[in-house]
Amino acid sequence: MEIITLSFEETLVVQLNNQLVTILPKKGQQLQGDISFGIAAPKSISVDREEVYHLKKQNNQLTKKDRV
Repeated sequence: MEIITLSFEETLVVQLNNQLVTILPKKGQQLQGDISFGIAAPKSISVDREEVYHLKKQNNQLTKKDRV
């Protein structure tokens, strides 16, 4: 894992399969310890919280078993 430290005004850009994913800070009221950010990515790149990613993966595996 790479850990990157940025100032709040900076934007992080990640290139994935020749496509750009941009991560932007979001100002506003957060609870202590929380951060908010926006993600701009092409529709072909799925962006989820980790627990949502695992649920989708599990559901896809169950759907594949039902087809067999």
